[in-house]
Amino acid sequence: MNIMKIKGLIEALELAQVRASVRTMTPEEVYSKLKDLQTRLDEILYKKDQVGLKVCVTVYTKVAASYQGAPQSTFVQLERGKSNWKLLISFTTACSES
Repeated sequence: MNIMKIKGLIEALELAQVRASVRTMTPEEVYSKLKDLQTRLDEILYKKDQVGLKVCVTVYTKVAASYQGAPQSTFVQLERGKSNWKLLISFTTACSES
């Protein structure tokens, strides 16, 4: 499956991760996760039913319960269009337990 390059992804990641040193993402990691997601979506939904679907891609890491503070992670929100994925926002924020 060929996923088109997402316009503005590199710049958005650089801006969101300007001060981050851990739990960061590269464009290649985003594309890899998106490729896996798209493969799964193609198994369960028709293309026409995927349009408008919004997803959030992030880095998964376990954090020790003894960690003092709020660990931060990079998040990338995307929306499925008719033929490609569109970047909505990229940001770094505190991880939650959900």
